[in-house]
Amino acid sequence: KWLSLLVLYACNSATRGAKISSDIIEYDFGKIKRYGDGSYIFKIKNEGDKPLIVTKVSSSCGCTTVSWTNKPINVKDSGYVKVEYNTHIL
Repeated sequence: KWLSLLVLYACNSATRGAKISSDIIEYDFGKIKRYGDGSYIFKIKNEGDKPLIVTKVSSSCGCTTVSWTNKPINVKDSGYVKVEYNTHIL
């Protein structure tokens, strides 16, 4: 099952503000057996000049849950988006 972190978005102006980046935006869980859950942590970084606040992360599939850094990510610091794949609900 492919999992994509498709949209990395931070409110900012064209030249100033927070800027989110990630080296990895897709992760392939491969074949997962039923009841064989998996998880992946995407590392995100603030490349802007203001603190980054991630207010919402959503999944396009009901079989995944997400959690993320819920405090401001300072300039040049890193945070995370954790995705958990749950086969128990399929």
